Amino acid sequence: MNHPTSVYFHTRTALLIAIMAFASGVSAKDFDALQEITICAEMADDSKRAACYEALGQVVLKANQDTAAGDLPDSIGGSDFSEKAGIEVATNRGLVTRCKKTLDKTQWFYFFEDGQVWKQVDRKKRRHKDCNFYVDISEDAFGYIMAIEGKERTIRIKRVR
Repeated sequence: MNHPTSVYFHTRTALLIAIMAFASGVSAKDFDALQEITICAEMADDSKRAACYEALGQVVLKANQDTAAGDLPDSIGGSDFSEKAGIEVATNRGLVTRCKKTLDKTQWFYFFEDGQVWKQVDRKKRRHKDCNFYVDISEDAFGYIMAIEGKERTIRIKRVR
């Protein structure tokens, strides 16, 4: 039986390999990262799964043969990044009218005036004396971040309803 941490580690490793492959110029038609990662992740046998991930690594090595060590393609950072630097991130404002701790008391649910429910996904401890405050929710590369008006700290959240 696979240990959940082991599966997470192998899946994360394969995802990193896939990202590196795309960064190295492997086109989507040549390499379907999600499909390849899924195939590896679903393998029950540890040695076969490791071999599958090793094969993904070979795809990356082959793609990197034409790329000089340490050089990144222009699609990563560089001009693309500086062109996008001036773009504002869309932010949505809302009123939290109620908060409730999760059953394990490690996270919070935030209930909004318009009926939306968001859940804290980071494990940082929070205390809320009064759950009647305005927030700004913005999206980043990893999901959503909620900033409480007047507070410096942010909370990583996901939408439940």
